[in-house]
Amino acid sequence: MTEPTSSIAQHLWQTIRIGSPVVVSRAGFVGLVVVDTVMSGRASADELAYFSIASGPQLFLMMLGIGLLRGAPVLTAQAYGAGDARQIGVLWRVITLHGLLLSAVLIPFAVLGEPMLGLLGQSPELAQGGGRVMMIFAVSLPFYLVWVGAVNLLEGLGRTIPAMVITTAGVIANIGVNWIFVFGHWGAPAMGAEGAQLGTTIVRGVMMVILLTYILTHPRFRAFALIGPLRRLWQQGKTLRRLGYPMGLATGFEALAFAAMTILAGLLGKAPLAAFQTANSLVSLVFMIAIGIGAGTAVRVAQAVGRGDRRTVIISAWSGTGLASLVLAIIGLVFIFAPESMARLYVGEDHIVALAAPVFQVAGLLLVFHGAQTVLMASLRGIGDVWMPTAVQFVGGWILMLPIGAILAFTAGFGAPGLMGGLLAGGVFVSAALVWRFSAMSRQDFVRL
Repeated sequence: MTEPTSSIAQHLWQTIRIGSPVVVSRAGFVGLVVVDTVMSGRASADELAYFSIASGPQLFLMMLGIGLLRGAPVLTAQAYGAGDARQIGVLWRVITLHGLLLSAVLIPFAVLGEPMLGLLGQSPELAQGGGRVMMIFAVSLPFYLVWVGAVNLLEGLGRTIPAMVITTAGVIANIGVNWIFVFGHWGAPAMGAEGAQLGTTIVRGVMMVILLTYILTHPRFRAFALIGPLRRLWQQGKTLRRLGYPMGLATGFEALAFAAMTILAGLLGKAPLAAFQTANSLVSLVFMIAIGIGAGTAVRVAQAVGRGDRRTVIISAWSGTGLASLVLAIIGLVFIFAPESMARLYVGEDHIVALAAPVFQVAGLLLVFHGAQTVLMASLRGIGDVWMPTAVQFVGGWILMLPIGAILAFTAGFGAPGLMGGLLAGGVFVSAALVWRFSAMSRQDFVRL
C-alpha cells in the first residue's frame, strides 16, 4: 500500500513509478493502431484512407467502453488505500462482467460501419472500404474491453508493469502478423487495411489471455478472492455504473468529437484525410504520456482519499499536472520545428507530407493543453467528481472544437490544419475550466465512494 509522502520530489517519483509503465502500455495499445496506420499506408494511399475513415468510429466505440469502465481504478485504489481486500475481489468480477456486457452492446454499431459512414456523407468507396475494416474490428471488442477491465484492476493496485510488458510484446508481434495479412505473405491474401485490422484483432485476443492468466495465477492476488460467486454482481456494480455513466459520456463526447473531425477530414478528400490522420495518430501516441501520468496521479489521489490524506490528494494532483504539461510542451516543440520529419514517419508521398506539416505544427501547440486537462480530469475522477468535468468536456468538444474546426477548415479555407485548430481551441477551454474546477473542489472534504 502506498504510504503518505511529504516532499514534491517524492510525490513526483511515486506518480512516475506508477505512471511510467502506464505510458508505455497505453502508448503500446495506441501503437497497435499506429502500426496498422503505417502499414496500411505502405500498402497504398487508398488502403490508408480506408483505415483512416474507420478509425474515427473505432475510437468512439473504444473510448465509450473505456469511459464506462473508468470508475474501476478509482474504486480499486480507494479500496486498496482503505485496506479492504474483499471489496477488490468483488470489483474484479463486477468489472469483467461489465466489460463483456458492454462489448455485446457495442458490437452491432461496429458491424453497421458501412451504412453509418455512408449516412455521414462519405463516398461509396470510402464507406465500403471503411465498413469492411469495422466488421473485423467488431470481433476484437470483447478482447479489448476485458483487457481494459483487467488493466484497470492492476492500475488501481499500483501494479502497472505487467500490462506494459505484455503490450510492448504485442506491438512487436503486431508488426509480424500485419506483415502476413497486409501484404499477403506465407500464403495469406494481401488484405491491406482489412489485414491490418485482422492482425490487431488476433494480437488483442492473445494479450487478453496472457494478462488474465497472470492475474488469476499470481500468488499476491489470492488475498483478494478474485474467483467467487457471480450472484448480485449487477447490483454490486451500482457504484461502478454511477461513476461510469458520466465518465462514459465524457469520453464518448470527446471520442465522438474526434471521430467527427475525422469525418470532416474525409469530406476534404483523400489526401487531406491522410494528412490529418497522420498528425492525429502521432498526437494520440504522444497523448499516452499524459494518460500515463494521469493514471499514476489518479491512483495516488484515490489511494489518499481512501486513507483520508487530504494533503497528498492536493499535492499529487498539481504536481502531476505540472509534470504532464512540461513533458508534452517539450515534445510539442519537435512537432512545431520538425513537422516534415514527423509526417515522414507515416507516409512517403511528398504531397501528403506537405499537407501534413502545418497540421503537425498546430498539434504541437495543442499538446501542452492536452497534458494539463488529462491529468486534471484524472485527479477529479480520483476524488469522485465526474459530472462537472463531463459538462466541461461536452462544451469543449461540441460547442467549441467542432464548430471552430469546421469554420477554419471549410469557411476560412485552412483545410486539415483548420481542423487541428479546432482541437486546439477546445483543449485551451477544457484545461482552463478544469484548473478552476479542481481548485474549487480542493477546498472541500474528500470522501471515499
